[in-house]
Amino acid sequence: MTIQIDFDQNTFACIIFGDKTIEEKTAASASALTFNDGQLQENRKHLYELGLFLDYLKSERLRMAQDLIELADPDAPLEIKKWFNEVNTVVTEYQDCLRKTANGTAQDADRKNLIKASRDFVRLSEKFSSDVLPRLTEEEDHIDSLSQANRGLAGIYGVVHEALSRAVAESSASEPHKDVCKAHISALGVNMIDVQLVQETLKKEAANLRTMEDNNRQQTAGARKLTGDITANVSSALGAVLIAAEDFNNAGAAAPALQEQGTVVLPTEVHDAITAVKNARKRTQGRPAAGPQA
Repeated sequence: MTIQIDFDQNTFACIIFGDKTIEEKTAASASALTFNDGQLQENRKHLYELGLFLDYLKSERLRMAQDLIELADPDAPLEIKKWFNEVNTVVTEYQDCLRKTANGTAQDADRKNLIKASRDFVRLSEKFSSDVLPRLTEEEDHIDSLSQANRGLAGIYGVVHEALSRAVAESSASEPHKDVCKAHISALGVNMIDVQLVQETLKKEAANLRTMEDNNRQQTAGARKLTGDITANVSSALGAVLIAAEDFNNAGAAAPALQEQGTVVLPTEVHDAITAVKNARKRTQGRPAAGPQA
């Protein structure tokens, strides 16, 4: 659940989300956090407001982390999983038919099966283009959105950490208020440790998101190859195989050409493309955060 704060009243929300440079935001935040001898009530107020602001950022991270959990779930894109199972079956049948034809052991039924397997592969490719590729594009947009949110939060926490560091260094008090100042500095230090931990987590999450971006690009490239060049190759290779098979016993050059078309070139391309897409589904688990830009 997102924690609500008054963005018009919270000192740090006004500073961080205001129209200032990073240095100006850092300096203003540090000034608000630095212990002031003559403003004890204001000092307490600013510590309280900082706590509310950090709680808000934490709730934003938890809310957006749920998006990554859903995105990283290997069972979420059921259409893709189902399509892989179907295409693996079809490609296996297709390779078996090609092998028999290339070896000269195919019967008429095998050639008919080869044609059927080719048609099934093309049919599945068309289905993939209409049902699955849009899902991959949507996933790419989702990852990009999470990456931008992660960078935004990293920027905010960077400002807060530097402001806390400056406030700790610059806080001091006269003798009557030394104990109060010491407690104030201690509170700043606790917050600084918490912020540092979040910064480390955000760095790890950013790395996870970059891996997911790379995986998605590889997956989409492999998917497009399956629905583009390889689908066209199925048709051309099918024709070459069937023509060569008809004259298998009379043309000495037909056998090598048939072997190349039937058992090396096309099946290897199909296998490599499917393998690339499958490997890209192996997600690096992570919990990236999201939030407003600094």
